[in-house]
Amino acid sequence: MAGATTQELEQLQLQCMAAVLPHLTGYIWQQDAFTLHTSTAVTPPWNKPSATTARNGDSSSASEHLWGLARFGDNIEDEWLIVWLLHQITIKVDCMLRCWLSFLDLWVSSSKLPSHLLLQFSSVCARIWDNDGDFLLIEAAYSLPKWLKPETSRNRVWLLNGQLHIIPLPNKHHPTLPSSPTIQEALQILSSDSVDTIAKAGVQEAIRLKIKGYPRKAQADMHRARCLLPAKIAHVLQHKPQLVSPAVQTFHYRDVQDMRAAAKLAHFQPQVSSACTVCSV
Repeated sequence: MAGATTQELEQLQLQCMAAVLPHLTGYIWQQDAFTLHTSTAVTPPWNKPSATTARNGDSSSASEHLWGLARFGDNIEDEWLIVWLLHQITIKVDCMLRCWLSFLDLWVSSSKLPSHLLLQFSSVCARIWDNDGDFLLIEAAYSLPKWLKPETSRNRVWLLNGQLHIIPLPNKHHPTLPSSPTIQEALQILSSDSVDTIAKAGVQEAIRLKIKGYPRKAQADMHRARCLLPAKIAHVLQHKPQLVSPAVQTFHYRDVQDMRAAAKLAHFQPQVSSACTVCSV
């Protein structure tokens, strides 16, 4: 949102996280947990001039926004869990600002209306991509319009009110639509009743089937094991269970130097141990 204050962004951040955190209680992410940041505090990496991921964003029209970045490693289910979380946010979050959301970029833009009138026009939209680009399109490839390809999809694919929306090309009904929409143009089109952007039923069904069963599905994929651990480690994991993920990853990719360092047990002596249940994915 052009001119949005840090306080406004933080309020929006709290709304978004409050909508999804109850579904993530006890969940262990493969690498990075779902979270959102304000652009006023930290610039997203794809908006930096040297960012290789900028091809999927639109730094030319960047304004204040919320953003997030997640590495999911070998667990593709984390990525689809994030899609489900964004799906829920676009349904549940009540914004007092016209905004669009992507776990990869939560932008907030406002019209020229006075702030006290924005509530009745507010909406939350989401856009998500990974190293393959707009992977939601890959999942729904058999139902997409023929013109929609990676080179034409930039800023066109959105989640809004729990549905997938696609910004169309200029056509005889809407000849003035932009051929390469910016984020701001896409927002205006999504908020317009004159342009039908809701994707076809086949596309909606393909995405629905992928996120069906979440968040219970994610919890069911967790592995639990009874372990005998040094008391200090058990205490740390009890208060910060997500730390088991980097520990497992470090063990999996260990080398000779790592083993030598671990053998010293400089910080966690095994003499005092505790039995506990450890969860991981």
